[in-house]
Amino acid sequence: MPIPADNHDRAIDYLTIPLRLALALSFLFPVADRLGLLGPPGTPGVAWGNFTNFLSYNAQVNSFLPAVIRPALGVTATVLETLFGVTLFLGVYTRLAAAGAGALLLLFGSAMAISFGIKSPFDYSVFSAMGGALLLACWAVYPLSCDALLRAFIQRGSKLSVFDMPRSNCPGKETTIQRNVPII
Repeated sequence: MPIPADNHDRAIDYLTIPLRLALALSFLFPVADRLGLLGPPGTPGVAWGNFTNFLSYNAQVNSFLPAVIRPALGVTATVLETLFGVTLFLGVYTRLAAAGAGALLLLFGSAMAISFGIKSPFDYSVFSAMGGALLLACWAVYPLSCDALLRAFIQRGSKLSVFDMPRSNCPGKETTIQRNVPII
């Protein structure tokens, strides 16, 4: 059944929610794995189980770089993946987090391609995730996010609603779509 024209933009905007959450969890689960939160090495579904095993994998991915900087890259990647995962999950600074996630995925996919061959990043859909992150970074609004709450609070004072979605960032749509459904 087609979506009515007046609700089309709103429906499309809501598709950013599963994209944002999928990207967030795609960062947070590997971080939890490398910190041993999903179980020790050898547990089914656990890739690393500890940070030492992750750093060994990181050294393989970045084999073309000097060995002295590889551990720093592993720590930096873990910090950035945690930051992007949390901010995307909560919807805080979504545009910036999505752009950073896209850049990080581009670097990771490129390193995989250099070290393991061009097929490797495609086997793990790294560039697909990068495309999703960059698409999310270009989106105008992020419903059901902390960004939407903050934007609604600033525009409407104390009447908070995640359903008030200003579309002023969209070319040709200089109006605000107002949904008068208050937050409980």
